[in-house]
Amino acid sequence: MPSPQFLAGQQLSAAQLQQLGDSDSTWIPTLEGQTTNPDLGGSPVQWSMVHLNGEEVDLWFALQFGSSSDPGEGAYQVPLPAAYPIMAGFYDTGFGQGRILEASPVAVVTTWVSIDVGGQFLYFRNQADATLITHANPQSWDDGDWLLGHATYLTDFGV
Repeated sequence: MPSPQFLAGQQLSAAQLQQLGDSDSTWIPTLEGQTTNPDLGGSPVQWSMVHLNGEEVDLWFALQFGSSSDPGEGAYQVPLPAAYPIMAGFYDTGFGQGRILEASPVAVVTTWVSIDVGGQFLYFRNQADATLITHANPQSWDDGDWLLGHATYLTDFGV
């Protein structure tokens, strides 16, 4: 689908604004571990926003470990929305940034958000040393900890 063309300073109608991109909030991000999936526990936060602009997909997401959570085991990954598969050939590339917010003691870690070689998952690397974010790196995950991220990629909408 080609991107719409508009003139600078042009006043846009509601229909034209729709062409700039739709927000799809039906994707619910989940956190998986490569060995054992984490259990986000009771009352976790799983928030997302997906913005489409032609073939470009922008994802924002937040995951918080709730009460009595279990961090699982292995490198953490978040499945991409099935409705918006990544365009072939754009795998294993840095596509965004993320943050880890540790509740206690308070700490912030900046991450890179990338898409795996198979094009199915977002994964995370610590910007300080490029190590994968796992159940034990850069911290042990506890109730109240957050994983936040943003990624941009091109989709082929399954074509």
